Amino acid sequence: MFKKLKSIRAKFLLQYGILIAFSIVLMIVMLFFAGNIKHYYEMKNSTQNLKVSILEMKKAEKDFELFDLTNEDFYRDGTSENIESISTNKLLTKQIIQLLKSDPEINSNLLIKHQLDQLTELLREYNISFNKLKEIHINKGFKDWGLEGKLREAIHKIEKGKLTYNKLIMLSLRRNEKDFFLRKDSEYIKKFDDLILEFKQTISSKNKDDDLRSLINAYQYYFHQIYLKEQEIGLTVNDGLRKKMMTINNSISPLIEEVLATISDEVDTFYRRSVLVLVFIFLVQFIIAMYLAISFSKIARDSIQSIKNGISSLSDGEFPVKITPSSEDEIGQTTIAFNNLLDRLRTAADFSEKIGNWELDLKYDKRYDNDVIALSLQKMQNLLISFDKEEKEQNWTRNGLALIDEILRNSNKNMLDLGDQLLSCLVKYVNANQAGLFVLNESDLNDIHLELISSYAWGKKKFREKRVDIGDGLVGQTWIEKEYIHLKEIPEDYITISSGLGDASPKTIFLTPLIVQEEFVGIIEIASFHEFDQNTIDFILKVSENIASTFASERINERTKILLEQSRSQTEEMRVKEEEMRQNLEEMAAIQEEVARKEEALNSYIAKANLGELNI
Repeated sequence: MFKKLKSIRAKFLLQYGILIAFSIVLMIVMLFFAGNIKHYYEMKNSTQNLKVSILEMKKAEKDFELFDLTNEDFYRDGTSENIESISTNKLLTKQIIQLLKSDPEINSNLLIKHQLDQLTELLREYNISFNKLKEIHINKGFKDWGLEGKLREAIHKIEKGKLTYNKLIMLSLRRNEKDFFLRKDSEYIKKFDDLILEFKQTISSKNKDDDLRSLINAYQYYFHQIYLKEQEIGLTVNDGLRKKMMTINNSISPLIEEVLATISDEVDTFYRRSVLVLVFIFLVQFIIAMYLAISFSKIARDSIQSIKNGISSLSDGEFPVKITPSSEDEIGQTTIAFNNLLDRLRTAADFSEKIGNWELDLKYDKRYDNDVIALSLQKMQNLLISFDKEEKEQNWTRNGLALIDEILRNSNKNMLDLGDQLLSCLVKYVNANQAGLFVLNESDLNDIHLELISSYAWGKKKFREKRVDIGDGLVGQTWIEKEYIHLKEIPEDYITISSGLGDASPKTIFLTPLIVQEEFVGIIEIASFHEFDQNTIDFILKVSENIASTFASERINERTKILLEQSRSQTEEMRVKEEEMRQNLEEMAAIQEEVARKEEALNSYIAKANLGELNI
């Protein structure tokens, strides 16, 4: 059958026509089963939604008991989010049950229909019980609402009024009241009544005590009414409406699970039957497809053998010879496309080899420069160019930093000589025209200023005495801001007004502060007739950090030398003063000895005169 067709297109059309026919049959069958499966799953999902809605109702009921019953907003209007949630889910469950009952498949299954009827009745009882529970709670009230509000009002009139009563019994009544509300135990009712009777006995029969008797009767009445409401609600989970609702809830959950299990069994049974039918049809289609594919492959095998051999050689890493097309059909067109692929791959391989040899200026063959491989290789070429440029910039920066560090490391001269060497090296390295180095002068704390210690202009050093006060021109502004300034557009006469370098008119001016560990040391100002790129700016900033560190160290060393010199001078002066003091002490000692000797001679003379032994 295939041999009679001369076109591969016709062969494919015949093969695909047969497969499409079987596919249409399979699709029709699949649509039939899919519709039924979808229908069953919709029923299953509806049952799941029914289960979720009932769970939402139970959750809202719990939240109602936990939060709404102690929230005064509920007693104000009798509504809350939880009550609205119960109403919403109640309506939703009713709609889902009606939807399930209206389904023909449900009506045909008596078990599911009976289960849904039971569920409907249980939900109806649940709704009646919950509404009754809500109304009882509203009547019972909370704090200032309902019976509890009236109870509190009566007792507060007694406690806060001017009536005289037995406060000890009243405290016992209030404690008994609180214990009942807390524990819901009937034994507190009898204790309450006994305390009321005891309290009434303490009330006299005077007319002025009638109000007290009336209020205590109201207090007892409202307490008993609250007790009756609590009995209706259920003092424990096994009493009253609480027990009834718990019984309904315990019946609903297993019933929902039964409905869900029954529908799931129906879905699983139908699904298994559907799968078996579809698998059978698919196997028939697969067998036919395999037969057609084998038949066609036998015919096309010889035609594509040469292409296969060429691709095998290419996959082994070798370029095969071009294949001569044997026909003009699709296989022949495939042969031409294969030959075109070989040309593209050879071009890509040659380009890659030259790029690998760092011939980065190479241009790609224009015939193939828009294909995927060419674009990737050109992207790689651009990356290599960018990498090469970045590496050169990094090498330039490293070499420059090495030169500056070498000057900083090997210079044993003073700061003036060191500044000359640094500016000379820096200006030449960044291809600038002139530069100035300003250092902070703090020798007089009352006259702190920047001093120009070095300048470099057009290859010649210029010695000039110059000072800059804070805020004066660009240099003074940089001193204030402690940030670098980069000017690119400079008027002809601007530099003589605000720059510290003289009368030149450069195209760009760059000023950077010398700061190390937040200590301001000075400023470098560089001017050039060409603009600085970002790499040059980064280099100048890094150099400034190194220079600032060295100058800061030099300043510390100079200060240390001055302090040491002052210390030595003071020590020598003290030594001289000590020597003078020692000599003075020796002279004073000699004088004291002479005075003592003369005093002794005088005393001896006076003594002899007193004894008459002295010859006059």
